[in-house]
Amino acid sequence: MTRPPTPSGGSYPAAGSNYPPTGPVTPGYRDPRSAPPLYPPGREPIPPRRPRRSSPLVAPMLALLGLVLVGGGSLWAMGFLDSTLGDAAAEATATPDTRTALASADPLASGEPDGTADETPEPVIDDIDTAIVEPPSDERANVKGSILFTRSGDIWAVSGTSLQRLTDSDSVQSDAYPVWSPDGKSIYFVRSTKKVTNKTRPGGKYTFYTPDLMRMKPDGSNRKKVFNSLIKDSRGLWFSHVAQPSVSSAGNNIAVVSDGPDGSADEVTLHIIDAKSGRLRKVATPTQPRLGHNDPAFSPDGTRIAFTYNDDNGPDGDPRVAIFTCRTKSNCSVGKVKYLKAGYANPSWSPDGKLLAVEATGGTGRDIVLVSARRGDVRVELTTDGDSFAPE
Repeated sequence: MTRPPTPSGGSYPAAGSNYPPTGPVTPGYRDPRSAPPLYPPGREPIPPRRPRRSSPLVAPMLALLGLVLVGGGSLWAMGFLDSTLGDAAAEATATPDTRTALASADPLASGEPDGTADETPEPVIDDIDTAIVEPPSDERANVKGSILFTRSGDIWAVSGTSLQRLTDSDSVQSDAYPVWSPDGKSIYFVRSTKKVTNKTRPGGKYTFYTPDLMRMKPDGSNRKKVFNSLIKDSRGLWFSHVAQPSVSSAGNNIAVVSDGPDGSADEVTLHIIDAKSGRLRKVATPTQPRLGHNDPAFSPDGTRIAFTYNDDNGPDGDPRVAIFTCRTKSNCSVGKVKYLKAGYANPSWSPDGKLLAVEATGGTGRDIVLVSARRGDVRVELTTDGDSFAPE
């Protein structure tokens, strides 16, 4: 870089000399290394402004204003959503007559703009609590026969294209485990009833959910109690567990799993309830299970009961299917039992009684296979996804 000329027209000292000079300096001389740069007139940079000191109250006031705006917006949104949901619930619970009146008064209320009928009917919500949506008639499944199932503590039945609620649960009662009698004239199920004791056990009051075996007609009427699980003895009030009923072909015996007539057994095992007297009897099995029984299923001829025998193998469960053969059709509390190989559970009979659809258990889940009811060997593997349950 070329040095600017000296004010006197001379030259700078040679390189390596004492520079900048330490002696007297010519008047008007500017040291280019220390003096600020020179700018042409009118192009000098604007000097920086001194920062203004804001009031210490400004930041808190702005924060408070932001909170007020956010809170007001939230309250408005909640009020708007509540109004919208309330209108939707009122419209969903309107009776058919109300819907018809609204549709006739306003074409848009029924989804038919300008009076033109919509070819695709909108789903109808019958019950806002359970949100049952009915598909169009041409998309409904046509069930041949009848299917029973449990939903939200009630027994339901579907037949053809109709769906019917058979029981009405409440805060005290709930129903489960529905099964048909073989003749199709009755439905058996387990009703659990909430009962609060009156200082009948040590320590004061207890809340029981007593499971009773019930019977009703296919339309849900004429409900009767077949087995009363509530027990009153010297200890006070108690009850027996009863679950998973299966009815024999003659309708006289009902296989269940229970902890016994007095509710004192350590495990739940196979029992028989007499359909007329309601008497509960334990089925005599030669081997006591470590983890109890479950999934009883009467054979089509009513002479055998297949069930799951829950054993263990060290820390792991080791279920196996067992088949109990009744001494007679009328006496199923005594007989003989045969255990199939381990690794299967939840049996269901084929109509001819020769095969069992079971769950094949394993470390990766459960699959459905068909096994011989006589020898227990696998005939067909139906699934391999490790996520299949409850064959029927």
